[in-house]
Amino acid sequence: MKKRIMGILALLLVAMLCVSCGTSDDKTVKIAVMGDKDNFYPDYESGIIRAIEDLNNEYADMGFSFEYAVYDDNSSYEKGAQIIDELADDESVTVVIGSRDIDINKTAAYVFNEGNKLFVVPYALYDSVYESNNYKNVFSLASSGNKLGTCLAVAAVRETNAKRWAVCAADDEFSMSKMRGFLQSEKSSGINIVDCSDIVTFMSDFDNEINRLKLLGTEGIVIFPGNAYTSGELFDLIKAIRREAPEMVCMGDNGFDDSAKILADPELMEDMSGFILANEFLKINDDAEEVAKFDKMRADFAEEHGNKFDLWHLQAYNMIRMIGDTAVRSNTAESTKIAEILHKEGYDGLCQKFVFNDKGSQVLDTIQYFVMKDDGTTREITIDE
Repeated sequence: MKKRIMGILALLLVAMLCVSCGTSDDKTVKIAVMGDKDNFYPDYESGIIRAIEDLNNEYADMGFSFEYAVYDDNSSYEKGAQIIDELADDESVTVVIGSRDIDINKTAAYVFNEGNKLFVVPYALYDSVYESNNYKNVFSLASSGNKLGTCLAVAAVRETNAKRWAVCAADDEFSMSKMRGFLQSEKSSGINIVDCSDIVTFMSDFDNEINRLKLLGTEGIVIFPGNAYTSGELFDLIKAIRREAPEMVCMGDNGFDDSAKILADPELMEDMSGFILANEFLKINDDAEEVAKFDKMRADFAEEHGNKFDLWHLQAYNMIRMIGDTAVRSNTAESTKIAEILHKEGYDGLCQKFVFNDKGSQVLDTIQYFVMKDDGTTREITIDE
């Protein structure tokens, strides 16, 4: 009898230890960040680091811990596919953060959704990823391609007097979505599309292409370059347009979003003055308390690093806080449960609010764009859709 009691006690002790271990493991949120580390936006990773530090400071006494690791895909689809397979098999990973490579993200969305692993993309996804699927574990924190194109059509009317516009785009799916968004606004906006061209032809045969646009009386050009060119190559294109057609208005997408390069080159700052940039994610700036907190956060960062962070720092910070705060709110580190809460409640972050439809796409009632100034800063415009 004594042996039986001791045996039962031993079993209970083992069970208690297992439960204890399971609880600890369940409250460890491991975040895998995919992407080309050498080409992260300048302050993107520092936003991740800041959020991880804040989460651990705030929630350690509740048993939660947060960690992240970068999985460098070198902007290679083949390398990205290998990483996707590796992370899909790694049960310790709670959440995967998407790459800047939109084709890697398309594959990752399918694999991680099927594997019930939360997949969050801070950049844009192909519109078809969430329009054609019913993914429950995939979330995009950026506008759709169609909406970005529409945003620039609105900016063309509000910010310029140009009526005759050319569209220059890559032939990839996402660039085509943006181009359609711009083109479909032609009738309602009053702008006139006089030419559509391929970015490869425009870049390789620039002299003939710009002369053709001038003969057509083109007053503005919107460029959706895809991923084929570096920001340096795209800035050289803007310099060439300024040289050959100085009055032509130029607009584009996040391919031209490289604040570090612009601020380091006074000549480029002047050439980019007046450039209109579609904002693929939303920054809300009308809450005085949140704006004050954001301004202090930027000032503290500037004191430590010598410069104010760009808005990708904020996007990264809110993304990680969204994951961590939601895990704590639901008292779990289980991917599918975090996804359920995000679908139902979204996330109200610092100067940003994420609301998702049933397919994980952002639900936005406003759109934003930036107008570049000659000192490298921007004028930010937010309008109701």
